[in-house]
Amino acid sequence: MTSPLERLAESLLAAEAPDAKEFAGLKSSGLARLKDAGNSSNSLPSRFDLAYNAAHALCLAALRYHGFRPEKRYIVFQVLPHTLGVCPSNHFRLPRMGRGLDNGSWPRLFDRMSLISCC
Repeated sequence: MTSPLERLAESLLAAEAPDAKEFAGLKSSGLARLKDAGNSSNSLPSRFDLAYNAAHALCLAALRYHGFRPEKRYIVFQVLPHTLGVCPSNHFRLPRMGRGLDNGSWPRLFDRMSLISCC
């Protein structure tokens, strides 16, 4: 029986052997950015950017650990139930919020929620 990740490898993921150095680098980068995101001397937009990119790096590390690489950036969030066992209701906001960075709407996001609640 194939795993959900293996089934996605037909369209949204590429199978690629895990690389311990890449995993360590992604994990280190994610944790460093997450620490910087907690620094209140950084501007709120910078903190959001750091937190979002930390989450992406850590989610990508989890996917790479399982031997896959995403075809699109947002996929790393959508496969969390299969990489880290995270319930879908706990991660649904991240891809939408990332698109906010792309289209310049992040100031509206901060009007409605704090940095902590979006991470």
